[in-house]
Amino acid sequence: MNTVIHAAAGEQLETLDILLWVALPYASITCFLVGHYWRYRYDKLGWTRSSRR
Repeated sequence: MNTVIHAAAGEQLETLDILLWVALPYASITCFLVGHYWRYRYDKLGWTRSSRR
């Protein structure tokens, strides 16, 4: 009975590992690149430094 519980917990942990270490980095990189493209395309004035006088 304990082996079934541990196997189910191990499968859940493996799914969580896949989501955290495979899917999340790709989603973050995609969001980063799309955000940069969007900002370059629609907010070109936002790329200048505001501290320059």
